[in-house]
Amino acid sequence: MENPDLAGKYHNKLQAMHAMAEMLKDQEALASNTNELIRLLNEAEKQLTNTQFLAGAEFSVEDCAFIPVLARIEVLKLDKEYFRKHPCLIYYFEQMKERPSYQTVIGPYSTFFGKMKILLPCICDMSIRRLLHNYQYAWYYFVVLYL
Repeated sequence: MENPDLAGKYHNKLQAMHAMAEMLKDQEALASNTNELIRLLNEAEKQLTNTQFLAGAEFSVEDCAFIPVLARIEVLKLDKEYFRKHPCLIYYFEQMKERPSYQTVIGPYSTFFGKMKILLPCICDMSIRRLLHNYQYAWYYFVVLYL
Protein backbone atom coordinates (compact mmCIF):
# COMPACT_ATOMS: atom_id res chain seq x y z
CA MET A 1 0.00 0.00 0.00
CA GLU A 2 1.43 3.36 -1.02
CA ASN A 3 -0.09 5.44 1.83
CA PRO A 4 -0.69 3.25 4.89
CA ASP A 5 -1.47 6.31 7.03
CA LEU A 6 -4.62 6.86 4.97
CA ALA A 7 -6.11 3.53 6.07
CA GLY A 8 -7.04 4.90 9.50
CA LYS A 9 -8.58 8.00 7.98
CA TYR A 10 -10.57 5.92 5.53
CA HIS A 11 -11.74 3.63 8.35
CA ASN A 12 -12.94 6.71 10.29
CA LYS A 13 -14.77 7.94 7.20
CA LEU A 14 -16.49 4.57 6.85
CA GLN A 15 -17.57 4.72 10.49
CA ALA A 16 -18.98 8.21 9.94
CA MET A 17 -20.85 7.02 6.84
CA HIS A 18 -22.26 4.08 8.80
CA ALA A 19 -23.40 6.44 11.58
CA MET A 20 -25.02 8.68 8.95
CA ALA A 21 -26.87 5.69 7.47
CA GLU A 22 -28.18 4.82 10.94
CA MET A 23 -29.25 8.42 11.53
CA LEU A 24 -31.21 8.40 8.26
CA LYS A 25 -33.26 5.53 9.65
CA ASP A 26 -34.25 7.73 12.61
CA GLN A 27 -37.44 9.42 11.41
CA GLU A 28 -37.41 11.93 14.26
CA ALA A 29 -33.88 13.12 13.41
CA LEU A 30 -34.78 13.23 9.72
CA ALA A 31 -37.85 15.37 10.43
CA SER A 32 -35.77 17.64 12.66
CA ASN A 33 -33.15 18.13 9.93
CA THR A 34 -35.84 18.79 7.33
CA ASN A 35 -37.43 21.43 9.57
CA GLU A 36 -34.02 23.03 10.12
CA LEU A 37 -33.43 23.17 6.35
CA ILE A 38 -36.82 24.79 5.79
CA ARG A 39 -36.12 27.32 8.54
CA LEU A 40 -32.74 28.12 6.95
CA LEU A 41 -34.30 28.59 3.51
CA ASN A 42 -37.01 30.85 4.97
CA GLU A 43 -34.38 33.00 6.71
CA ALA A 44 -32.37 33.25 3.49
CA GLU A 45 -35.50 34.25 1.57
CA LYS A 46 -36.25 36.95 4.12
CA GLN A 47 -32.69 38.31 3.93
CA LEU A 48 -32.63 38.22 0.13
CA THR A 49 -35.76 40.37 -0.08
CA ASN A 50 -33.66 43.20 1.39
CA THR A 51 -30.13 42.56 0.10
CA GLN A 52 -28.42 41.16 -2.97
CA PHE A 53 -26.35 38.67 -0.96
CA LEU A 54 -26.88 36.83 2.32
CA ALA A 55 -24.77 39.13 4.47
CA GLY A 56 -25.46 42.41 2.70
CA ALA A 57 -24.49 44.19 -0.47
CA GLU A 58 -21.34 42.17 -1.20
CA PHE A 59 -20.53 38.51 -1.78
CA SER A 60 -19.20 37.00 1.47
CA VAL A 61 -18.22 33.77 3.21
CA GLU A 62 -21.90 33.24 4.10
CA ASP A 63 -22.67 32.97 0.39
CA CYS A 64 -19.74 30.58 -0.10
CA ALA A 65 -21.12 28.32 2.62
CA PHE A 66 -24.75 28.49 1.49
CA ILE A 67 -24.39 27.96 -2.26
CA PRO A 68 -23.28 24.29 -1.94
CA VAL A 69 -26.41 23.63 0.14
CA LEU A 70 -28.56 25.00 -2.67
CA ALA A 71 -26.56 23.07 -5.26
CA ARG A 72 -27.02 19.83 -3.32
CA ILE A 73 -30.78 20.42 -3.14
CA GLU A 74 -30.79 20.92 -6.91
CA VAL A 75 -28.62 17.85 -7.62
CA LEU A 76 -30.98 15.74 -5.51
CA LYS A 77 -33.89 17.12 -7.57
CA LEU A 78 -35.56 18.54 -4.48
CA ASP A 79 -35.43 22.12 -5.74
CA LYS A 80 -39.08 22.22 -6.82
CA GLU A 81 -40.14 21.07 -3.36
CA TYR A 82 -37.90 23.39 -1.35
CA PHE A 83 -37.56 26.45 -3.61
CA ARG A 84 -41.17 26.88 -4.78
CA LYS A 85 -42.09 29.32 -1.98
CA HIS A 86 -38.83 31.26 -2.27
CA PRO A 87 -38.71 33.44 -5.43
CA CYS A 88 -35.82 35.58 -4.14
CA LEU A 89 -33.83 32.45 -3.37
CA ILE A 90 -34.46 31.10 -6.88
CA TYR A 91 -33.24 34.37 -8.42
CA TYR A 92 -30.23 34.46 -6.08
CA PHE A 93 -29.24 30.88 -6.92
CA GLU A 94 -29.56 31.50 -10.66
CA GLN A 95 -27.27 34.52 -10.29
CA MET A 96 -24.76 32.50 -8.28
CA LYS A 97 -24.67 29.77 -10.93
CA GLU A 98 -23.38 32.39 -13.39
CA ARG A 99 -20.31 33.11 -11.27
CA PRO A 100 -17.01 31.72 -12.64
CA SER A 101 -16.20 30.17 -9.26
CA TYR A 102 -19.48 28.22 -9.30
CA GLN A 103 -18.79 27.04 -12.85
CA THR A 104 -15.35 25.82 -11.81
CA VAL A 105 -16.14 24.19 -8.47
CA ILE A 106 -19.77 23.02 -8.57
CA GLY A 107 -20.85 23.31 -12.19
CA PRO A 108 -19.12 20.16 -13.49
CA TYR A 109 -21.02 18.03 -10.96
CA SER A 110 -24.40 19.37 -12.08
CA THR A 111 -24.35 17.36 -15.30
CA PHE A 112 -25.32 13.71 -15.66
CA PHE A 113 -21.71 12.62 -16.16
CA GLY A 114 -20.57 14.75 -13.24
CA LYS A 115 -23.12 13.06 -10.99
CA MET A 116 -22.00 9.64 -12.22
CA LYS A 117 -18.38 10.54 -11.42
CA ILE A 118 -19.46 10.95 -7.79
CA LEU A 119 -22.06 8.20 -7.55
CA LEU A 120 -20.39 5.31 -9.37
CA PRO A 121 -17.50 4.86 -6.91
CA CYS A 122 -19.95 5.13 -4.01
CA ILE A 123 -22.28 2.54 -5.53
CA CYS A 124 -19.37 0.17 -6.15
CA ASP A 125 -18.06 0.65 -2.63
CA MET A 126 -21.47 0.06 -1.04
CA SER A 127 -21.98 -3.02 -3.21
CA ILE A 128 -18.70 -4.50 -2.05
CA ARG A 129 -19.52 -3.78 1.59
CA ARG A 130 -23.00 -5.27 1.19
CA LEU A 131 -21.50 -8.33 -0.49
CA LEU A 132 -18.91 -8.85 2.23
CA HIS A 133 -21.13 -7.78 5.15
CA ASN A 134 -18.03 -6.37 6.74
CA TYR A 135 -17.40 -2.65 7.13
CA GLN A 136 -14.13 -3.04 8.97
CA TYR A 137 -12.10 -4.13 5.96
CA ALA A 138 -13.91 -2.16 3.27
CA TRP A 139 -10.95 0.25 3.06
CA TYR A 140 -8.77 -2.60 1.82
CA TYR A 141 -11.12 -3.35 -1.07
CA PHE A 142 -11.38 0.34 -1.87
CA VAL A 143 -7.59 0.57 -2.11
CA VAL A 144 -7.37 -2.55 -4.26
CA LEU A 145 -10.12 -1.43 -6.64
CA TYR A 146 -9.51 2.30 -6.90
CA LEU A 147 -5.79 2.85 -6.42
